[in-house]
Amino acid sequence: MKSIVLLSYNNHQKKFFQKLVNIIESRKGKYKAYLLTSDKVFIKSIFNNKKYNFLNTEEISDVINYSYLKFKVRYKLQDDSPISRLYRKILLFKCRLMEAYLYTFLKDNNVNLVIVWNGAALEAALPICLARKLGIKTIFMENGYFPGTVVMDTQGVNAKNSLPRNRDFYENLSIDEEKLKQLKGINPEYRKLRGENKLDDNVIQKETKLLPDKFIFLPFQVHTGTQVLINSPVIKDMEQLLKVAYQGVEEFNRKHGLDYRLVVKEHPSDHGRIDYSQLKEEYSEKGVIFLKKIPMKEVLKKAELVITLNSTVGIEALLYGKPVLTLGDAFYNIKGITYTLQDYEDLASAINCALKDEFNRELVDKFLYFLRYNYLVESSKNDTSRNDERVVEKIISVLEGKKYVWM
Repeated sequence: MKSIVLLSYNNHQKKFFQKLVNIIESRKGKYKAYLLTSDKVFIKSIFNNKKYNFLNTEEISDVINYSYLKFKVRYKLQDDSPISRLYRKILLFKCRLMEAYLYTFLKDNNVNLVIVWNGAALEAALPICLARKLGIKTIFMENGYFPGTVVMDTQGVNAKNSLPRNRDFYENLSIDEEKLKQLKGINPEYRKLRGENKLDDNVIQKETKLLPDKFIFLPFQVHTGTQVLINSPVIKDMEQLLKVAYQGVEEFNRKHGLDYRLVVKEHPSDHGRIDYSQLKEEYSEKGVIFLKKIPMKEVLKKAELVITLNSTVGIEALLYGKPVLTLGDAFYNIKGITYTLQDYEDLASAINCALKDEFNRELVDKFLYFLRYNYLVESSKNDTSRNDERVVEKIISVLEGKKYVWM
């Protein structure tokens, strides 16, 4: 009997993973599934008598990296801060404590597959690191890029995923035109502001009227998210992102005698977590327009270009036939599909090419088609009453060693 471990570190993951465990366990006699929650693992680790230093110092540092960076950014601390140094020591202690328990659990239960959500936080990064060192298979899960889907990848999520980055792969694909038509009919889900209970139609109408005739769209991202802290080597916060984008747009306007405005939309998950009032005051005087509640589709329909670090908004923009210019590491950084700053002398030059080049609709359609119908897995993650057999089938296929065409 093969064993599977699913590790959760919040209630949403716990509910979803428990549903998967129940489906797996219903296949009696074939597979054994365990659900471990981070709080229970930590408590059991405290009372675990066995001690191991299976991971070396460098591996442990990698495991705690994102959790440490997130703490520093959230509380605006530097590396030399006494609080930062103390928190790092706490993370190292917690990591070593949990390492011993998890190592023992994986070995004693002959675990064949470890499943985590995202994989960056210490509570997920640690079991992944142990699994890889022990030769145990892994699956990283994350919310999908289209409604009703999830990511399931054996290598990682976002910039670390297994999707091909070569243009030829997508050019040679065959697609079902009817399914492509359905895909193009998808609208971006409205993301409510953190803590928001209902839509404010008056605010949405007011923001819609603010949209100028010609503008470049810059969506902010979660300032403590992995996409910013891990997958953006140069730009590390939204202040820096706005500065770079604004300077690039202004230089482009100056060189070509144009008057494109820059439109910014705050990320709904950051509402109440970070104060951008000073940033708004500074750049509003320079003509930058700030939005908060307007549905993404209304902005994307009118934007002529989207500049982003590596946001999912980039995928949504491609669906609307809009050119996308990335400033960070993104899995959709593929020649012919998006523009990346590293291919150009400066941002103004990249903006110019992105706006004047013909949008490669055929290639983008094939990429989006493959992403939706071949890579992503259909799931009812947020509905515990509905089945998730397709997710379980993917789990079993990985467990049994199935290889996918792009891997």
